[in-house]
Amino acid sequence: MTQQETALNGIGAAIAVLRAVRNKLEAVIARKKVAGDDVDEERAERAEVNRRLANMRDLEAEIEAASSVVSAPTPGEIAETRKLLKKVEELAMQDAMTEAGLDFLLEAVAAARRTGSKVKA
Repeated sequence: MTQQETALNGIGAAIAVLRAVRNKLEAVIARKKVAGDDVDEERAERAEVNRRLANMRDLEAEIEAASSVVSAPTPGEIAETRKLLKKVEELAMQDAMTEAGLDFLLEAVAAARRTGSKVKA
């Protein structure tokens, strides 16, 4: 077993224990609420457990990320990306032309309405 696997197993166990503790605290809080007792201490403990649980999850994610191997893109991936970028540029150009055409038509309609209303008056 590698050091990483050992660390991840330990973290997994710690997360399981912290979840169990949090569940127990929530049960205690529920019982005390029903009894009308103060639950501030248990809520503070639950907050601390939640903080530690979040830290363990962060550590787990960091350890898993440390093992990720990133490689350079292949020529095929580069070519595919270039094709996608070209298609996006073409679509952007079409969108801009459509937008300009719509703006022109709106201005023409507005001008026609202005001209039409002046002729009638």
